[in-house]
Amino acid sequence: MPYYVYRLLPENRLDYIGDYEKYQDAKAVVHALRIQEGKDSGVVVRMMHASSQGEAERILLTPRDDRIIGDD
Repeated sequence: MPYYVYRLLPENRLDYIGDYEKYQDAKAVVHALRIQEGKDSGVVVRMMHASSQGEAERILLTPRDDRIIGDD
């Protein structure tokens, strides 16, 4: 399964960067893009390990629940 790299733009838009077979290659690209974008740009760079590009996009666009760690 390849590693897909995306920029997450405002308003839940995705900018596909590429896919990589090796984790180290994808990690290097993500690291370089995060440095290039800067912390204040509002753009998030993410890597997703998925069986297809469509699955990666679905996972990235699915809202995540806020998890509370502790006693219920």
